[in-house]
Amino acid sequence: MPTSTARSTQFLLERFSPKQIRSIAAATRRINLWEGAVSSGKTIASAWAWMMFVPRASTTGELVMIGKTRDSLYRNVLQPLMNPEIFGELAAQVEYTPGAPTCRIFGRLVFLANRNANQSISSGGDTSANALKWDAVDLDVLGGWKVGQPTRWTAPRAGWWTFQGAVGFNSSTGGTVRECCWYVNGGLISMGRSHPINMSSIASGALTVDARSIPRLMAVGDYVELVAGQNSGSALDTATGSYRPYISITYSGPP
Repeated sequence: MPTSTARSTQFLLERFSPKQIRSIAAATRRINLWEGAVSSGKTIASAWAWMMFVPRASTTGELVMIGKTRDSLYRNVLQPLMNPEIFGELAAQVEYTPGAPTCRIFGRLVFLANRNANQSISSGGDTSANALKWDAVDLDVLGGWKVGQPTRWTAPRAGWWTFQGAVGFNSSTGGTVRECCWYVNGGLISMGRSHPINMSSIASGALTVDARSIPRLMAVGDYVELVAGQNSGSALDTATGSYRPYISITYSGPP
């Protein structure tokens, strides 16, 4: 989950009754029902159980919240979910505009990888030939990465996806620019270029350039790559260890 599990657990213990906590812990079946007296905390307990379920749910298909009306669902469920007095840090993970047909609960991290070994980056700016080849995949929930195409993560479904990443370069005083860009389907996208390290004298030592964190509407089969660029005058390796390049992709919602 995006927030600290330890802090969320402590908040739960401090704000919820023992019966509510037991009901949340027991809500592990496909269908879970709460019954009891009016204003006994059933809705809040069930909403907390829902918040525990959402990060673990499959990204295949939509998650549906049902109420008698959209407004009643907002008043009784979504409004409490967004109240930090009730849900603490988790409240910040719920985004909803009253009257809208959808809401967002947690950005879903679906892919995380890094480049463990050095990769040679040619001089002369960004080019698809300098796309990072991921060799250490920590998470690939949807199977979007393939060994035979190590630079690409391919969207298995249409939707909004948020890209994050960074490229670490080995020490070199040559040139004036170190940068990275997002390519989709082999080309640089609008808003895809990072703010580069651009100076008249590059300091000696490993340098890290952060890619822009950017949401992107992707169709099924679209692929994204993180592309490095530099102008040292000769090939320059990416860094390893704590400076190694990485990429993360979060599912942000349907089209």
